Amino acid sequence: MSMYPVLWAIDHAPVYDAEERAVLVALVVKGDFDGMNCFRSYPTLAAAARVDTKTAGRKCRAMEARGILRRQDKHRSRVWLSIPKEQRPVIWEVMIPAEWWSAAQLASINEQRSGLGRPALTARNRPPLAPAPPKRARADKGIKRPKKLPPGTEAAAAPGTASPGGKTDMGGGEAGTSSPGGGDLKSLPRGLEVPQPSESPSESLSETETAPAARSAGDVRRTGAGSSARESSGCAATEEKSFPEVRVVPTPAPPEDAPGPGVRAAGELPGEQAAAVKRVVASLPAELVALLPYGGLPKQHRAKVLEAMAGRTAEQVIERAARRWVRHGYADAHHSADGRGIGSPVGVALALIEPGQCEYARCEDGTDIDTGQECRACEARHTERRTARKAGAGAGRGVPAARPAAHRPGWWTCTACDTPGVGAPPVNGECAKCRREAEVAGQHLAERLEHEASERQADQGRAAALTLEPDEEELDRAARKQAVDEETARLRAELAAQFPDLAAVSGSVQEAQQALTAPF
Repeated sequence: MSMYPVLWAIDHAPVYDAEERAVLVALVVKGDFDGMNCFRSYPTLAAAARVDTKTAGRKCRAMEARGILRRQDKHRSRVWLSIPKEQRPVIWEVMIPAEWWSAAQLASINEQRSGLGRPALTARNRPPLAPAPPKRARADKGIKRPKKLPPGTEAAAAPGTASPGGKTDMGGGEAGTSSPGGGDLKSLPRGLEVPQPSESPSESLSETETAPAARSAGDVRRTGAGSSARESSGCAATEEKSFPEVRVVPTPAPPEDAPGPGVRAAGELPGEQAAAVKRVVASLPAELVALLPYGGLPKQHRAKVLEAMAGRTAEQVIERAARRWVRHGYADAHHSADGRGIGSPVGVALALIEPGQCEYARCEDGTDIDTGQECRACEARHTERRTARKAGAGAGRGVPAARPAAHRPGWWTCTACDTPGVGAPPVNGECAKCRREAEVAGQHLAERLEHEASERQADQGRAAALTLEPDEEELDRAARKQAVDEETARLRAELAAQFPDLAAVSGSVQEAQQALTAPF
């Protein structure tokens, strides 16, 4: 274990919340120095991160969707390979960006990776990561907590309508309206209670008439204008009147799981995010939007649209959906004459919006969105796949046939990308998209080979021209040798003419020297 991945996971990883950070740290502590071979079973990972098992799996998949984790398919650990196949956990590679390390650290790490047969870490295979998504605000943010009253304290009622403590308006035990105690927070709202309702039918009071607050029910039912009535009530009563009965209409209590004021239900997004999601969904092909429920995505799928927009603008996601609608064959399926149609509009909408499978973060369906050129990672992957398939065909294994789709009679699955199709399966088992990609990759490969061959031929021509051109030093040396030989021949001719006897002796001596052989 190296401390570099652990330090990155603790301080620099773009995690969403504390649970993701705990899962990531518990994962990298069992990995290699470069973030590879990080594997733990979900129960073990959950116990180390102090979360639930399902939460550990969900957090790993969320980090995989944002590019923090990647499923490792090469250079796997021998310890992982020694585990029984049916018990092997998912082996992850933590995508620590190459720019996070210093130059000296990256050189040391690449040196160790080369000793293990792994490619060097570069900005291509370890690109920068997008920042963490904004954290969802608390449901009760901005809501004031209810003020708690001291025990035994009751709220004061409005004047003239209630009596505190459940006492009657008249005081003592006389008849009249009463207001019971407050109760707890979950109790139903209470109203006024009439212990002895009137005997006659209720009559509506006018807006100007009010019930006397100091008169009992017995005084109300008494008639006449006698002095006893005036003495007891203090006012004249010329005719019999009955006052309306006060009825209590209970207000139904809200369910306990209902969201309070200002609280968003599950699946709802803040204003800006919800507007961005609605814009993307509304910009999908009109034929698909018409098939969606109520013309939009369900709430539980809207978060996936935000995940697809990580590192992309809304316009780029809209262009992606429009391109895939035609390229992936959904338009043909919708307008097909054989009745194939769109089986799952929500699934098709998510497939149009979701990010691609390329490991390069700036790849957009095989094209680099920064340069506009073809993604080199996708091109290398397609070339490797075609080369392996050709090698297998040369070894006698043949081209695999299209696999029939399970539980779907008349359907087949592409052998390259596992895309389902209907009708007669193709001869080579690949869908039209994979065949087009193979043709494009073959053309690029042929152009590259032709370019390399032309460069090689040009190098050979330049080398041949260099061998044909004589060296100036060699020419100078040959000229001097020729001049020396000519001068020697001239001197010998002059000596032979002047001293013929000496020339004869010199000739015999030279012949004798040529006849003798060296003793060693």
